[in-house]
Amino acid sequence: MNRIILIGNGFDLAHGLPTRYEDFINDYWNGFIMACANQDIFNISGQYNSDCIALDIPERGLTLSHFLPVGNDPLSIPNKGSISYNQLEQELNEFNERYRYPESRIKLSIENDFLLHLLKTTYQNKEWVDVENEYYRFLSYYLNPKEHDGYEYGPVDILNKDFDVIKTELENYLDSVLSKSRISASKPIKDIIYSHFNLKDFIEKGREIIVEEEEKKIDQYFDDNVDPDNYRISKKTIPWIEQYRTQYEHGYLELIDHLSNKKVADKYFDLQPDNILFLNFNYTNLEKLYSKHKGLKSEVIHIHGELKAKDNSMIFGYGDELEENYRALENLKDNAYLENIKSMQYLESDNYKRLLSFIQSSEYQIIILGHSCGNSDRTLLNTLFEHKNCVSIKPYYYRYKDKTTGEIKDNYSDIVRNISRNFTDKKSMRDKVVNKTFTDWFSEDLKDK
Repeated sequence: MNRIILIGNGFDLAHGLPTRYEDFINDYWNGFIMACANQDIFNISGQYNSDCIALDIPERGLTLSHFLPVGNDPLSIPNKGSISYNQLEQELNEFNERYRYPESRIKLSIENDFLLHLLKTTYQNKEWVDVENEYYRFLSYYLNPKEHDGYEYGPVDILNKDFDVIKTELENYLDSVLSKSRISASKPIKDIIYSHFNLKDFIEKGREIIVEEEEKKIDQYFDDNVDPDNYRISKKTIPWIEQYRTQYEHGYLELIDHLSNKKVADKYFDLQPDNILFLNFNYTNLEKLYSKHKGLKSEVIHIHGELKAKDNSMIFGYGDELEENYRALENLKDNAYLENIKSMQYLESDNYKRLLSFIQSSEYQIIILGHSCGNSDRTLLNTLFEHKNCVSIKPYYYRYKDKTTGEIKDNYSDIVRNISRNFTDKKSMRDKVVNKTFTDWFSEDLKDK
């Protein structure tokens, strides 16, 4: 029996990395604001430019720092704090109302409309924005403008070009974050990854397979011709076998029959996975902290690519071929609409083929660590979850303190609802997903904020 460790962004967050999309967007904007504030030290002019953002303040002697809040460190120069795009836009609009002529007004422009949308959305949603889902909403607008009000864009080629800029900046941001961070392994997470199988986690097919495997090990143990050094059976199990062998007249056969009681296997067998696949959906490589373990084989697949890797470049886009608009996009017969569909980009490396080879080789359990199982990866997750060899899906969850009530909550139910969307066979989903009683949290934030 094998195991897949499904790694999502929550895995990086659990190790202290600021890798949310909103972390990236805020960092990009704050970088521009602070660069402007540093320029203001010399008070050269009121003109600021950085990549696709430009700010022009025509009034002599007036700088952006005039609109920035005071910072928290009076010893720093400049002692200025940042301001959100929406707040700055509001202040500039109020300022411009004093001026009758357009040439006298302050002009803030962002050439990349996708970036502009993200800046506004991040401020409105405060804590959550999904860049890939937002991209797909813009694509869907071309199919049904009325249903996707507010997502009008120019030609799809311009949308893709702007999206590529975001992809490049995201890669630069994550690379910078990773290079500045000192990260160590978490013992609780390691214990989860290499935990022994619990028969309660499996569908009936999985339980039967595990018991059959243990029967084969016992059969080998009873074979006098097998070298004891080559026993695959656990040392924990041998004393129990010897005890029962003396009690049963026919020894081995009655002992095997006793295995039909699944509680026996749970109690006396060390049910370790044969092989572990770290299936990392992130662009970072924190799985390397856990991928080596004595006595167990492991493999790593960065299904969405790696940072700054030419032979495994980043896959960034949308991956839900089950969504109703996807077929309509295909029928447009314009490849530009499919440029950032993940399943197309999977063909540019052997990662997907390696994954298929693994899941077809034997039955497997999936352990979910930090992946929301949202729609942007639904095509791939559907393949994993509904495969005949998938016999258990065990989601570990994140728990946190509610900012309003102080109540301790978790996202187990959210993960399960998302998992459900990746299934076309709901009966199979209810059978495979491990209920909350038999799983646990792997990451938490209980601080008062």
